[in-house]
Amino acid sequence: MQTVTFTVTGTTKRTFTVNNSDRMAHRQDYLLDLRGSGPVTTVTAEAAGGLSLSVERP
Repeated sequence: MQTVTFTVTGTTKRTFTVNNSDRMAHRQDYLLDLRGSGPVTTVTAEAAGGLSLSVERP
C-alpha cells in the first residue's frame, strides 16, 4: 500500500494524504495524531487493496 487518504470530519472536514516510499520495510502502519483538531465526529481511510482502520482515543 503506497497511499492512504484520511478524511476527518468535525467542526470542519479535512483530508490528509500519506504516501509511503517503495524503500520502506515496515508493516506500513500510519499514525495520524488529531490532538488539537477540535471535536472529531468521524474518521475514514481509503487505500488501494486491503485496509483496516483503528481509532484510539486518549
